[in-house]
Amino acid sequence: MTASERPLLEIRELGVSFDTDEGMVRAVDGVSFVARQGRTLGIVGESGSGKSVATKAVIRLLPANARIDPGSAILLRRDDGEVDIAGLPAKGREVRRLRGGDIGMIFQEPMASFSPVYTIGNQMMEAILEHRDHLARRIGGSFDRKTAREHAIRMLERVGMSNARLRIDQYPHELSGGMRQRAMIALALSTHPSLLIADEPTTALDVTIQAQILDLMLELQQELGMAMLFITHDMGVIAQIAEDVAVMYLGRIVERGPTREVIREPAHPYTRGLLAALPRLDTGRRRLTPVPGDIPSPLQRPAGCPFHTRCPQRMPGLCDRLVPGDTPLDATRSVACHLYGEGAP
Repeated sequence: MTASERPLLEIRELGVSFDTDEGMVRAVDGVSFVARQGRTLGIVGESGSGKSVATKAVIRLLPANARIDPGSAILLRRDDGEVDIAGLPAKGREVRRLRGGDIGMIFQEPMASFSPVYTIGNQMMEAILEHRDHLARRIGGSFDRKTAREHAIRMLERVGMSNARLRIDQYPHELSGGMRQRAMIALALSTHPSLLIADEPTTALDVTIQAQILDLMLELQQELGMAMLFITHDMGVIAQIAEDVAVMYLGRIVERGPTREVIREPAHPYTRGLLAALPRLDTGRRRLTPVPGDIPSPLQRPAGCPFHTRCPQRMPGLCDRLVPGDTPLDATRSVACHLYGEGAP
């Protein structure tokens, strides 16, 4: 591991539950992973797998009825030391300083993130001025409204926004979907964060714009040296953008490792199912095979392995009784499945 790939964010045994009228919902169940500087960790899984909840816990954007387990750790390593975000007050000053400063966030739908009553420029300038001390430490200089506006224009130009000096005074509804997403990326990167969280940022875009956005994010990551968490349900997108991948199912990580190795030789039956459902150009007229069944409700979490109700390789009496531990496959890969490790058939 090079110095440029040092661990920047480390999640240890993260658990998140929601107190609802129907009962306690366990959305994230003992998740651990590491995001390294200059690298992208892809977190992939179906809707309901807990991937967005896990990453929103990092910036403490969970609703009021959410509870983070006392034993959870969310460690962010900065130049001035290490901070455990899980132990900070969710509405405290320190979390606000981290959110948007050290940690940037790109959401799936920019129209839900930008205020419709303020221009793109006003919202970018507000973020820049709010984090002016952090930005000064990162790139130097001082920021007032005039310099913040010029910095916002430069960021819009950097993400490929045409005629940025005009666009900065427009409202979100005046921009196309692709332009709004570029503006969202410019906003997230305007404070030069060390960690960028991208929550399905290309799902609502057409294929051509999606490819442009992915290329842009990779280019900016190289330029700024950020760590990136990229959340998606699409293994094809993971193959394009992430060096490492963690596959989530019903709140747990079931497989992790370098993306190329996981895609080439998937170990967990769920990972194989996700890849079998992915269209490919090199196999001719191959019928796509969806993962059978539906992901269970967190309110009705099955006993044993969470995937056993849909698994074609389930072993009755084992998979439906015992939760599999995390079994190392080699120095960089692991899988949580009874097909591996001690007692495997």
